[in-house]
Amino acid sequence: WLEARARAQAQAAAGQAANAQPRNEPAEVQAGCNANRDVQSKTSSEICAKVKDQQLFYESDDDDGPCCWICLREGHDEVGQPLVRDCSCRGETAGWVHLSCLIEYAERRSKYWVGKPDPEIFRFREPWRKCPNCCQAFQNQLAVDLADRFISFVAKEFPGDLTKEIEGYCRKLTVSLLLSTTVKPEVRKEVRDLAKKMFAITEVMKAQDSPLPSRIHNIGAVIHNGLGCVALADRTKEDARIAEEHFKQSRDIFKKIGFVEGVAAAENNIIIAQNQHKEGGPEVKNAKYLEKRQELYKHRVATFGENAQSTLGTGLNLALDLWGASRSVEAQRLATKLVLRCNRIHGPDHRLSKTAESTLAKIKLRFVNIKYEHSGWTQLRALRYEENGELRICPTSTPIGLEYEKSCLVGPTYYRPILGTPIICHGMEDTPHLNGKIGELRRQVKSWFEVYFEDKDIEPCIVRSRNVRILFEIPDNEDK
Repeated sequence: WLEARARAQAQAAAGQAANAQPRNEPAEVQAGCNANRDVQSKTSSEICAKVKDQQLFYESDDDDGPCCWICLREGHDEVGQPLVRDCSCRGETAGWVHLSCLIEYAERRSKYWVGKPDPEIFRFREPWRKCPNCCQAFQNQLAVDLADRFISFVAKEFPGDLTKEIEGYCRKLTVSLLLSTTVKPEVRKEVRDLAKKMFAITEVMKAQDSPLPSRIHNIGAVIHNGLGCVALADRTKEDARIAEEHFKQSRDIFKKIGFVEGVAAAENNIIIAQNQHKEGGPEVKNAKYLEKRQELYKHRVATFGENAQSTLGTGLNLALDLWGASRSVEAQRLATKLVLRCNRIHGPDHRLSKTAESTLAKIKLRFVNIKYEHSGWTQLRALRYEENGELRICPTSTPIGLEYEKSCLVGPTYYRPILGTPIICHGMEDTPHLNGKIGELRRQVKSWFEVYFEDKDIEPCIVRSRNVRILFEIPDNEDK
């Protein structure tokens, strides 16, 4: 890639020296416009030689620091902004870039695609959304900054172009929702303001003679989805009903344009809203809800592949929902796989990888109920079994790293695992075929538990509490 780019830089420099017309090359060729003039004046062979010696990357004698992959300079840019990297590039030097360089690159790339055959608009917005090196979406503050500059770029370069204007707002709306772990009040206001602008543009486009493109219908569905999300975040029953109506409108639009993926996502959101405004609150995890979640995850695996960001995010949500429905063995196995995929594809520092790690850590927590003589049953966190068979426990609020200092030991007759806990059966004399079988606790009747087994060929059965042992680490299962 570096050699090809170096040759392109040399050719561009030679063309400028001869006062030739600029070639109509993709933006990767023109990306060298910001490289220092000393490099551009070299011949192709000289530049390739410097690339091989790794001299092109650095201006100083320190060969350990990263440099901007566009201008090839280390350190801050001309206005004092540092190098940033918020994608899935990894390693000490890959993917680092100046925001100013990245903005100029995105502008040139977008301009190149103007007037090209369809899908022009998709190519037009892509450099503002995705890193061209790792081909993964930008995240965190970099994504926000690029979305803001995308809107400014369209307003300056393409005033009156409603199609491009609404794309800028759509990108901003998407980033605002995706990067918010909780939809804060300022995000809700921003999403609603963006939705008003986008709806206004849509109405102007409808007033024109030509029919609306499919992409504009798609954006209309995205708007309703965004409004549904912010309404759902208000967490009142009335707002949940409003959210449900927005999700239904989003679903109907997706059905109209034949976007199966959008329909599946909207139907999943509808059930989330319904669970929030009906009796039982937002934590209700019924069979229909889980079924829709699983359908959406399978659909995204089939459509985008198991390593796509949307697939991984949906899988993490499914793992949490399975865990909330007391299907903890299935949840932990899924979350473990997703952690490995996220780290392999995006690296451990990526936002999605950190979310996956925290999701798995949450699912792996184990809790028991302890009965005190005067205060009754109290829930505590279970840490591990000691060699003598006693269980080490600590308060649920104990900070990470201080568990052992705050812990104590209890015998098997003094605690009961909470429902949903992964267990393994042991010491069962009447039904020895169940010994060593993994399952989870679904229902408790005094000192007995109803156990649902991971092996679906085994019917659920009632087991004494003394015959179940908490599984802190679920062993690998090659069949899974």
